[in-house]
Order: sequence, then structure tokens, then C-alpha cells
Amino acid sequence: MVVLKILAVLALLWAVYILVQKMNAFTYKHYRYEFLDEGKMILVSFAYYLLAGGFIVYSSALSSGGDLLNGALIMGIGAILMILNIWANIKNTNLFVGITFTVAQLLICTIVSVGAVVILVIAGLAASAQYNRYDNNY
Repeated sequence: MVVLKILAVLALLWAVYILVQKMNAFTYKHYRYEFLDEGKMILVSFAYYLLAGGFIVYSSALSSGGDLLNGALIMGIGAILMILNIWANIKNTNLFVGITFTVAQLLICTIVSVGAVVILVIAGLAASAQYNRYDNNY
């Protein structure tokens, strides 16, 4: 069963990769603009993390009666980055393609962002693992 799950995840990743390639080919052919390149992935991922982190800080301050401004500022910076990304997408294409592909871009970047965090946590756990050392030289 584990093998089937791994194969399903690999098939999903392959399908997302093909979707990204088709989207970029279409938009580059018609508009000379790529929706999903490395810079935009990093920008959208950073904006997602700022929005989520700002929400956590805001919620924590709200429950403890602390300063709400820090969380609001962090969420505001994330929202400004998202709006700039959406504006650039619509500016470089037409309105329908810009909105449609922006939604797809945000969904794909969400998957990539969460996957990157999971991989980073797994790599950190693997790097900090302590292995048994057997010393037979008593």
C-alpha cells in the first residue's frame, strides 16, 4: 500500500510538472510571459509564509491582549506582495488569462511551498539524527 501511495504522489507531481510546462508554453507563445518561473514561485511562497505567520502573530496577540500591529504589518506585507504578483500577471496578459492562470499559479505555489517546508523538516530531522556507535575496543 505504501508503494501505491508513493507512486500516486509521483504521478501527481509529474502531472503538475506537465501542467506547469503547458501553462508556460501557452503564455510564452501568446504573451511572451511565463507565469511559473523560479522568481515568481519564491515571491508567492514568501507572500504565503508572511500571510500565515502574520495571522499566527495576530491571533496570538489577540488572545493574550498584546500588540496587534506586528501581525497586521506582517500580513499587510504579504498581501502587498500577492497584489503585486496578481497585478503583474494581469498587466502582462489579458484580464481573463491573467486571473485564470493566477489562480492556477497560486494553487501550484501552495503545493510547492508546503512541499518545500516538509522536505526541509525531513532533511533537518535526518541531519540531526544520532546514530548508534558500537565501540568494540573495550
